[in-house]
Amino acid sequence: MKKQLSKHVIRLIFSSFLVFHSVFSFAQKTAIIKGKVFTSDGKAAEFVNVSLKGTNKGVVADENGYYEIKEIKPGKYTVQASFVGLDS
Repeated sequence: MKKQLSKHVIRLIFSSFLVFHSVFSFAQKTAIIKGKVFTSDGKAAEFVNVSLKGTNKGVVADENGYYEIKEIKPGKYTVQASFVGLDS
């Protein structure tokens, strides 16, 4: 069961990485990272916590799996997804 849940979390995070994109503008000092979180079976993952590892920036995906993290300083980030009750 834990192995299956771990696979689910990995697929969820991987799917999120595939869809997320960041919008950086040279005229601005901040950016937006936005995307969509999917479950392993391809459905939108609603109300998943999405955050940038090592920062205090994070949001909760909406009922359609979409998220948008605003006012991000340019740089490299690791996007992580978590959900209460899901064992990673």
